[in-house]
Amino acid sequence: MAFTVDKMRVSAFFLLVLVNLQSSALSAPQVPCFFIFGDSLVDSGNNNDLPTLAKVNYPPYGIDFPKGRPTGRFTNGGTTADFLGELLGFDNYIPPFATAQGNEIIRGVNYASGSAGIRDETGELLGVRINLNNQLKNHNVTISRIAGLLGSGTSEHLNKCLYYFVVGSNDYINNYFVPEYYPTSSMYTPEQYATVLVQQYSQHLKGHRISINEQLLHHNVTVSRIARLLGNTPSRKEHLCKCLYYFVVGSNDYINNYFKPEYYSTSKKYNTKEYAAVLTREYSQQLKKLYSFGARKVAVNGLSGVGCLPEELARGTNGSLCVDALNDAVVLFNHKLQALVQSLNNHLPDAQFVYVPALELSEHIPVPGIKFLVKPCCEVSSTTGLCIRGKAPCPDRSLHLFFDNFHPTSAAYKAAAAAAYAEIVELIQ
Repeated sequence: MAFTVDKMRVSAFFLLVLVNLQSSALSAPQVPCFFIFGDSLVDSGNNNDLPTLAKVNYPPYGIDFPKGRPTGRFTNGGTTADFLGELLGFDNYIPPFATAQGNEIIRGVNYASGSAGIRDETGELLGVRINLNNQLKNHNVTISRIAGLLGSGTSEHLNKCLYYFVVGSNDYINNYFVPEYYPTSSMYTPEQYATVLVQQYSQHLKGHRISINEQLLHHNVTVSRIARLLGNTPSRKEHLCKCLYYFVVGSNDYINNYFKPEYYSTSKKYNTKEYAAVLTREYSQQLKKLYSFGARKVAVNGLSGVGCLPEELARGTNGSLCVDALNDAVVLFNHKLQALVQSLNNHLPDAQFVYVPALELSEHIPVPGIKFLVKPCCEVSSTTGLCIRGKAPCPDRSLHLFFDNFHPTSAAYKAAAAAAYAEIVELIQ
């Protein structure tokens, strides 16, 4: 697994949360804008109106969110992106691209989409989603809109923003490990697939479900809006280079692709090593695409052990704590992703990419008080693994690591945000 901490580090994380939440209320945000890309781990409502099984705009989701109403977030309260936004000093939550409007896009947009992956086909079995490529296109639209607002200051503004990517799990869960529907596992070994993913990710950073490519399309829309708001190209670039970009993607490329051989052919095409190579190649292209838009400060989240998800544990572990085959595949991807981040920093002028280790989903979880590591808080559907609509969840969500069979509780997300903040602080100093 990618992330372990001892008790002293746990205490440090939560002290960091308290100190920064208090200080953020008294000062301006540490970055002028925060852009979020990824999957259901950070989706804040972009899937609500899409024809897909991957949406949660119903109770009990959102029970601990302000006003206690569902927003489309796949948990009981806030996500890692929400808490990270608080730590960065933002007064309000970053709006989803689906509803973002007016001047609010200057401070950031969330493009994430449940079931999205690095690969375009990831998650298609569940319905429409916005893949990473289209998320980047949406960001370009945002940039144009910001330019219209800020004019000549757009470029300086965006260079100061933070970009956060949480993506990749679906490229395994809903692609590589679903060989009956996707060919990737027959095309690539795990190492090759990890390389392919990172390479595609790299291109994305250079320049329906909502796949990562589609999320990039959405960001392209955002960029256009920013351009209209800020004015000419120099102003737009000045704004974007200061923004923070956050990517959380990749889990679905395994959960809803590679490890579903009955729907996807990827596990027939690749072994796990080859598939990791495939994913990293695609990711590389995506990240380079984002860079071409003006992004300079980019945080890229690693993948948690998908073999420790309640949904996967229900299929059997052969005596292990988690499903080792799934976790081993993800480790290959994480190693390649770290190498990609270093390569991007070495070869792209002024680039500031940071790898954020994933939260460990095991007994080492840095969340005090967690008692139930594998039992979800809500009653889940036997077909989707999501909470059953209208069913009351467990009374004390703070005791559970997972809210449903795939997504952590808000308590776990808060710990993940503290850990992520510790990694990206160098981008905002």
